[in-house]
Amino acid sequence: MGRSESSGRRNQQAAIARAKREWECIADALPQLLCLLNRSGEILRTNLIVERWSLGQVRDVLGLGLHRLLHRDCTAEGCHLRDSLIGAWQELLQVGASEFEVVDPTLGKAVKVEFRQMPDTADERDRMSSSHAVCIISDVTQLRLAQEGQRVLNQELETRVQDRTRELSKAVRGLRAEVARRETAENSLRNSRNELSLLSEQLMKAQESERKRIAQDLHDAVGQSLSAIKYSLERAVLMLAAPQLGNPLKVINKTVEHVQNTIDEVRTISENLRPALLDGLGAVSAIRWLCREWSEVFAGTEVEINLHVTDADVQEPLGTALFRTVQESLNNVARHAQASRVAISVITETDCLRAEICDNGVGFEPDGAAMRRGHGLSGMRERAANTGGEFFISSYPGGGTQLTLLWPIAHQKTLGVVALCAS
Repeated sequence: MGRSESSGRRNQQAAIARAKREWECIADALPQLLCLLNRSGEILRTNLIVERWSLGQVRDVLGLGLHRLLHRDCTAEGCHLRDSLIGAWQELLQVGASEFEVVDPTLGKAVKVEFRQMPDTADERDRMSSSHAVCIISDVTQLRLAQEGQRVLNQELETRVQDRTRELSKAVRGLRAEVARRETAENSLRNSRNELSLLSEQLMKAQESERKRIAQDLHDAVGQSLSAIKYSLERAVLMLAAPQLGNPLKVINKTVEHVQNTIDEVRTISENLRPALLDGLGAVSAIRWLCREWSEVFAGTEVEINLHVTDADVQEPLGTALFRTVQESLNNVARHAQASRVAISVITETDCLRAEICDNGVGFEPDGAAMRRGHGLSGMRERAANTGGEFFISSYPGGGTQLTLLWPIAHQKTLGVVALCAS
């Protein structure tokens, strides 16, 4: 029996030794640095990683503390690794486990340090009273580099997304601005077309009205005069054929008087259509004539004239536009303004020709509807635009009306400005 027990004991010891060697081989194959520590934090056993990390030989590091193992010659008071190890060890003693992670320039690695209590018995209740602890130190450098690379990539991607988002936002704003500009242009074009259509309609109506007036004048004045002349000539012929009817000389003299009256009527109609002074002398003379004729017809309205320019200062086609604008303005004063005074002035300034017509009439609200009510305002604007000018209007109810037209003159000529003011 003694020999059998001895043999069993040897077999058991051999099995334990074999298991110990196998466990040591497993520990040496791990990539982490494993250290078995006593309660004082001194290394009792470690694996071969200590040699792979060039921290020393396994047999030479036994009995060292972890800080001395990792920082062999460190004497710095504020060593971050030592402070971290001390804090983790104190936490281990209190709760039975602790860990931290640090990037250590001395090791040239980012390491994760974990502490775990090693129970001396299988009873978990004795864990806190264990006299041994294990320290697992993992090299997480590649992991942290990968994480940092991922963070940088994410940041770059976020930056690119933000930049692209800003570019797209800018492009969207540009597209919206372009759409708004196009809508504005389309609205302006539509309004221009409407105004052009309205102006064309007003022009046709004005033409028909003028034709009707001319036809009426010709019928009432010239037509009747020609009928009277025809009757007088027929009477004179009868008198020549039958002397007993009387002396035809008296009839012929009366006919000559009718002819002269007809000539005067034709001249008046012609002057109303286009004054001969406008072509013969110029716009300033034509405006003087127009004002005199207008003041005779509308004697209840005082007319003040201040023309400090000559006909040579207002050349064609500006002269015709200026005359027609003044003519249409005076017509508006007569028809709509109910004014007791109108003042007309034409002067030359440093770089412009300025003409003003001011009345103290009732005025109106110069909105879009007023421009389309047949006051000739659209025609004035169109006339100014066709001669390279600009049109302005200012008026309010009870305060009169002000119209302004500006005509730039090429080749150092003066600007033509027509302002029709109501006060």
